[in-house]
Amino acid sequence: MSPEEANKTLLNTDYPLDKIVYMDSGSILVPNNNSIFTYIPHSLSFIPLVTVTWSLTPNFETSFSTGFPPYRDISDTSAVTVWATITDLVIYPLNDTGSTKTYYWRAYGQMPSDVNDETGHTSNATGNFVMNTDYNYSKLYLNDKTPYIASPYIVSHNLGYIPRQVSIWRGNLDGEIEPVFDGTTEPTDNSRIIIDNTNLYFYSTSGSSYYYYRIYLDE
Repeated sequence: MSPEEANKTLLNTDYPLDKIVYMDSGSILVPNNNSIFTYIPHSLSFIPLVTVTWSLTPNFETSFSTGFPPYRDISDTSAVTVWATITDLVIYPLNDTGSTKTYYWRAYGQMPSDVNDETGHTSNATGNFVMNTDYNYSKLYLNDKTPYIASPYIVSHNLGYIPRQVSIWRGNLDGEIEPVFDGTTEPTDNSRIIIDNTNLYFYSTSGSSYYYYRIYLDE
């Protein structure tokens, strides 16, 4: 089925759904003019592709994304950077608000495209609907890993439009993987990621970075 036809369906077996293999949440108390490295074991046998949102309120009335460099709040006094290693989710909040603050966070992780491993269930809601026709589900169109990049690397998606839902993570030689683009803001990776109507471009000259990317069909 073509992408155009698939966009008219709630679910489509031609395009897979994401599988969440890790979920967690918590809070971190950070004194003013301070930052704290927080290590949360994820108990997976691989480095997950993590996505984290954070807030200064427990109900997440206003929440923010994470990336590297970090996304900051509107006042530019708080920021959170996250990454994952083979053992831990690492959360690094920065507090310049003028007072001690509690940083609330929610995280979920996906399995990289080059990993095929058994994982446990992330939901205990066995008595509730797992899928519901009241909601439209994201349809994963492209999902892969780049090599270590020392020159421009181009991924052709040929959708004819700039996809609105794109997630990208960057890996490095230190065994860390961090989110750099969640598809809702401009890329944060020093403008080395560009998306147009046809291609996804990665630019790097160091040869020390690789990327995981996920491109979804527009709903």
